[in-house]
Amino acid sequence: MLMKRFNEEEEGFFDDDDEGDGVDEMFDDDNEYYIPSETLSSIHELEMFEMELDRKIMDQAIQIASGNFFWKFKSNKRKQRSIIENYVFLKKTFKEDEEEKNADL
Repeated sequence: MLMKRFNEEEEGFFDDDDEGDGVDEMFDDDNEYYIPSETLSSIHELEMFEMELDRKIMDQAIQIASGNFFWKFKSNKRKQRSIIENYVFLKKTFKEDEEEKNADL
């Protein structure tokens, strides 16, 4: 099994062909530990999902802001501020909804 090796001091990943069966083999004395490739794959998928969600929230914020009648008359700085305000509001709303769903479980 190909494992990725992470070193906290260097803060980087590098390939390691050593196979480890037990938990003891995943940790070193040098603050190094191994992360299975499957775990990295699921972490990557989660990050991609979050990025896609953020992009959709940003698209929605732009759509809301540009729907304002005075949008064409606003300066670029004011347009940007309006988009950011809408994005923050939507992000907070989605986060609160997610927390409420998790509380019900």
